[in-house]
Amino acid sequence: PRILDVPEELEAIPTTPFLDGLQLDHVNPADAARDREHVELPFRAVRVSQRVFAGVIDIAVTGVGVALFAAVVFKVLSRPAITKPLILGFVVAAGLLWSTYQYLFVVYAGKTLGMLAAKIQIRTFTGKIPKFRQRRLRVLGFYLSALSLGMGLMWIFVDVDTLCWHDRLSRT
Repeated sequence: PRILDVPEELEAIPTTPFLDGLQLDHVNPADAARDREHVELPFRAVRVSQRVFAGVIDIAVTGVGVALFAAVVFKVLSRPAITKPLILGFVVAAGLLWSTYQYLFVVYAGKTLGMLAAKIQIRTFTGKIPKFRQRRLRVLGFYLSALSLGMGLMWIFVDVDTLCWHDRLSRT
C-alpha cells in the first residue's frame, strides 16, 4: 500500500513563531477597576421574598381553578375511583392551567395577579415597559427554564454579592 511509502525524514517545521512581534497594550489599572464595577441600572431588582409571595398568589389562583376542575370532573363522572391515570390527568391539567394563566396574564396584561399583589412590574434592562413580543418571548423562555427541572430559574435565588467575592477580597 502507498501509505507505507513515507519518507524516513520529516520536513522541519519553521522555527519562526507565528506571532512574532505581537505586543499587547498596557491596561490602565483605573480603567480595569472601573470595568469591574457593576453597571448602574435605572431600577432596583425585586427581592426574592416579593417573587416568592407573587408565586404563592399565582399558585393559589391556579389551585382554585384546578379544584373547580376537579369538582366538575367528580360531579360529571359520579365519583370515579382515584387511580394513577386520574391523578396524572389532574397534574397535567394543573400544569396546563398554570401555563395558560402565566401566558395570558403576562403577555396580554403585563402582570399576573400575584405580581399585582406584590407590586412587581416587568421592565427591560433599560427600565422601559416591555412590548408585546418581548413579553411573549419572556414567557416562552420561562417555560423552557421550568421544563429543565427549574435549573434555569435557580439564578433567582443566587445572591449577586456572593458571585463577586474575588472583587471584595482584592479590594481589601
